[in-house]
Amino acid sequence: MKKGIFKISGMDCVSCARNIESRVKKHPGVLTVNVDFASSKMFVEAEDSVS
Repeated sequence: MKKGIFKISGMDCVSCARNIESRVKKHPGVLTVNVDFASSKMFVEAEDSVS
């Protein structure tokens, strides 16, 4: 399993964070996604095959 933390800029509200989460979750191999609006970070866990 791969884990990554990504800085996200341009989020204006919590709704933006939820929208990003729902779109990233749809990608094959993505296991978990959590977007933290307060810190502007996205935490992702994915299968090793995801690049």
